[in-house]
Amino acid sequence: TFNTVLNGMYQNGKGKDMVEVEERVFSQMKNMESLGEAESQDLDEEHSSVKPDIRTYSILMKCLTNATAGANDISMTETNASKVENILVSMEERYKNGEDLKPNQITYTACMQAWAECSTVYGAQRTLSLLERMENLFEETLDEDFLPNTIHYNTCLSALCKLNDSEMVIEAQKLLDRMLDKQVADSISFNTIMNGYLNIDPLKALTNIQMLYERMEKSNIHPD
Repeated sequence: TFNTVLNGMYQNGKGKDMVEVEERVFSQMKNMESLGEAESQDLDEEHSSVKPDIRTYSILMKCLTNATAGANDISMTETNASKVENILVSMEERYKNGEDLKPNQITYTACMQAWAECSTVYGAQRTLSLLERMENLFEETLDEDFLPNTIHYNTCLSALCKLNDSEMVIEAQKLLDRMLDKQVADSISFNTIMNGYLNIDPLKALTNIQMLYERMEKSNIHPD
């Protein structure tokens, strides 16, 4: 019931007010969960189904990510993105403690998108940090729920290339090299970096874009 309510609010509203309502409902679920743990065993059974699950966390993360995308205030976008990452960290910790709340590719995508939407250097750095966290988790566990895919890498490219900063676009190029090695790059990956060069200086972008286009052909990635 709670998840249905949360999802309905997520589907039908955006902005700060909706985030506050979603967080209030989520807090109510956690309070009922704590009550069940503190009281008698019968009450614990009564409240066990109210415990937030993977869907609850995912809906709340998506709601906060949408609010980040719609905010014009940089401090507000980074605050929302921080909340999304705090939720992810909470899931990671609870999963390590044996609870059935394993983060997956979708939850990591939501968190990375929230930071990418900030359009700040710090947001781009956090996005890259999350990608590295996924890569390390996959190496440690070989669990495919932690394996970064093209979407995760392209989200990082987007975060780097929207800053109109030549150094960040160079970092994006380095990330593209890794993507090509892992065979996860696609036409969107190249388009993103091409646009990054155009945003910095349209008059000087042609040489870099031509090189990227030739590299696409050599990598058998078809332009769209």
